[in-house]
Amino acid sequence: MKGRSTLTNLLVTLECWTSILEEGLGLDVIYLDFKKAFDTVSYRKLLQKLRGLRLDHTLVTGFRDSMRKTEQ
Repeated sequence: MKGRSTLTNLLVTLECWTSILEEGLGLDVIYLDFKKAFDTVSYRKLLQKLRGLRLDHTLVTGFRDSMRKTEQ
């Protein structure tokens, strides 16, 4: 959450995850760090490959948006 400290964000996230688990629901967490992971990879080619794998559109869009943020 923009404008909040890292600690605040972690605590809010942990609280959300705990609530989900207490309700008996499942939870999967994926950590992504694009800062230096794809320095030499063409974003366009990577997105084409992800689309070719028929991944969910929301996931590919999230990848694209995350990659754009690292370029800024």
